[in-house]
Amino acid sequence: VLKPVIDMELNATINMVFNHGIFCQYLNLPILIPYTKLVEYEYIDKKFKKGGDELQIGDDINIKITDIRYHNKNINCIASLKI
Repeated sequence: VLKPVIDMELNATINMVFNHGIFCQYLNLPILIPYTKLVEYEYIDKKFKKGGDELQIGDDINIKITDIRYHNKNINCIASLKI
């Protein structure tokens, strides 16, 4: 069982991209990267783009957990991109 902690670094898979951020998943842990943490990225055509770099559904990305929420027996995490 994964027990996330602040500053934990993971390699997660993007499963949803929308104008407010990116949802990704590591094992069964849902993780949100809010658009405020996607500095210099621009949301265009269901992708976040920065120069030639694109973040889209199915991509594996390195992230860092910045906040953990526990509600109704579910754990949800907030993260930022690890650059």
